Amino acid sequence: MKRLLILSIAVLLAFSVNAQRYGARLGGNFAGIMTTVETEGTKIAPGMQIGILTELGTKMFALRVEANFAQKGFNIKLEEDAAGVITESKSKVNFEYIEIPVLAKVKFFGPLYAYAGPYFGIAFKGNVKSEYTVDGVKQDLGEFEDVNLYEENSIYKKTDFGVAMGLGAQFGLGPIHAFAEGRATLGLSNLYDTESDAWKALVEAEEYKNDDHLKNMVFTVAVGILLGK
Repeated sequence: MKRLLILSIAVLLAFSVNAQRYGARLGGNFAGIMTTVETEGTKIAPGMQIGILTELGTKMFALRVEANFAQKGFNIKLEEDAAGVITESKSKVNFEYIEIPVLAKVKFFGPLYAYAGPYFGIAFKGNVKSEYTVDGVKQDLGEFEDVNLYEENSIYKKTDFGVAMGLGAQFGLGPIHAFAEGRATLGLSNLYDTESDAWKALVEAEEYKNDDHLKNMVFTVAVGILLGK
């Protein structure tokens, strides 16, 4: 995995040497999931996305390659009132990726442009932080309060791939350009590692079905700057 990440960054840097434009972008992620598993109380999880990019091409058409740090995941909140006793559970599921999107960018009207293409991601962190309260009093969850999703024999994969597409507007004078854009990112890869022993044990216990899937789904709003002709 580390070799693949190093290779991806090396390709980006090599591409940048001959690039006409290069820059950076910063944005907010609104992350969720697509899954076959029942997820009552699931909510959108906020996060961030920050990265560098390079573009090669004309003003009307360009190939953009990015290297981004991206936070994804989802939140779950459940509340129950049983005989006047209110119990509430909250869980924040977080995945942190280094992502490499390769995007075809087309300018179609004035400052407006559209882009689309595949992305590949490698997760370097994943955890679930949980909180449980009874009538407003926080309960001690011990080792279950913060669980590493990528511990040994995990049911989760560290790799992800999918498609990204979006619209933006770019303004500038000379070699300096500012842009703002919205992006939808849809995961095509099942984040469950259905070949792992842990997954097979859960299927055997009938907690999951073998064809269950979990995929990332993210909407991003970002701003950035480009330098170059």
